[in-house]
Amino acid sequence: MKDETIIRLAGGWKGSEIVGRTLLEESVLCFLEDLSREIRSNPMTRNREDCAAFAFWCRRKHLESWKEALNDRESRLGWGMIFHIAPSNIPTLFAYSMVFGMLAGNGNVIRISSRVMEDSLPLCQMIEQVMQQKRYQDIYENTLLFTCERGDGCIETYTNLCDGRIIWGGDKAIEELRKIPVRPGVTELEFADRYSIAVIDTEWMKQRSEEELRQLSYQFYNDTFAMDQNACSSPRLIVWKGEDRKCFETWWEQCMETAKRYELSPWKVSRKYEEVCLNIMETDQIEKVRFYDNRIYVADLQECPRNPEQYDGRFGCFYQCIIQNLEELMPSLNRKIQTIEYAGVSPKELQDRIVEFGAKGGDRIVPLGQALSLDYVWDGINLIEHLSRVICTVERREN
Repeated sequence: MKDETIIRLAGGWKGSEIVGRTLLEESVLCFLEDLSREIRSNPMTRNREDCAAFAFWCRRKHLESWKEALNDRESRLGWGMIFHIAPSNIPTLFAYSMVFGMLAGNGNVIRISSRVMEDSLPLCQMIEQVMQQKRYQDIYENTLLFTCERGDGCIETYTNLCDGRIIWGGDKAIEELRKIPVRPGVTELEFADRYSIAVIDTEWMKQRSEEELRQLSYQFYNDTFAMDQNACSSPRLIVWKGEDRKCFETWWEQCMETAKRYELSPWKVSRKYEEVCLNIMETDQIEKVRFYDNRIYVADLQECPRNPEQYDGRFGCFYQCIIQNLEELMPSLNRKIQTIEYAGVSPKELQDRIVEFGAKGGDRIVPLGQALSLDYVWDGINLIEHLSRVICTVERREN
């Protein structure tokens, strides 16, 4: 297959039919381990936090830990070729999506948005470099990373060739891509806009030492500022269980100190200020906005909102509210809510309340500091199992 409209970034798949393979194949695990080492040692990528995080995540030891949790692993095969459409706001997400496709026994063609191509290119070059090794020839021939403009026709071309499609993006982008339907019987996953929150117990926070507060603020920084709060799993709303304004002030002042390492451009400051002002004009729920230098803005809400996703925040913009018990949180967990970070709150109690209430949202419950830890279960879906098929055998039974 020849498509003049694409710019190839890595891999050598040329449009041939791909046969599904078994899950977590040895060659794939070896390739990802070598890729992890290359990223960590190469000057182009080792000092970038997002690339370093991916390299740590795709280590063989980490990926092999999933083996026992995958049902029917021995009787599963990949679908064939998976077409991944990566988002335009997170430069490294394409690589995570590719890994899930590989582990599920598939070939992978990945479209990288031109908006993030410059930031994605060093990682693409590392992938190409490792794939070029002779022992990874099969992986090279079953993989293609490319970029193209959305209206070029390349998306329709690859959609028609694929055995599965994954779309990562905003609601509007996904609505547009739905106009290019997959063939009947082709598996499809969509990861649209989601919103995440953090639940912190005030009494628990008050008992933390200065060093513990510094560590917690650093973990919170990684969950939020590391990707400009663009990740769906980055918390924007902080829900305090119990009221103590002095405790809140201490926390945000420590977060401000930690955030001084953040590269805050004038453009980010203006966008952050603009978004806060728009929210003040559009809702009567904001009581006060607190400014911790230009690094952090915190807007106080009158109550825990029924639709938290309307309070969007980026570049260090947060909203906070107070509850007295976890039951008060449940009406806020609509379908848009993805991750609930917790500190000082029982995750089991959170899970029990969600099940008891029948909340539509709250797919992930993770400790503070692990919001961005991508797992094979995402948005309530087991990605590796969804990207593979189980070979079901029924033995003859005597009456």
